[in-house]
Amino acid sequence: GDDAIYGKYVVLSHAQDLTSVYAGLDDISVDEGDTVSGGKQIAVLGDPMPLEQKQGVHLHLAVSRGEESVDPTSLF
Repeated sequence: GDDAIYGKYVVLSHAQDLTSVYAGLDDISVDEGDTVSGGKQIAVLGDPMPLEQKQGVHLHLAVSRGEESVDPTSLF
């Protein structure tokens, strides 16, 4: 997707009711409904999220289980 909050972003659905949002992207190479696996490139870094412009180019990663946020580092 592309919107005023995330800029260009990809949402992935995972096992165990996990969802991850990758934002600050460009050249998105997946489409809705695609199946991806570890190691597959889904995009390249682009402009940061509009609210994070001052941080410069970086990947914004948010993970949730249902409605609850999850610390992504706990999954690595």
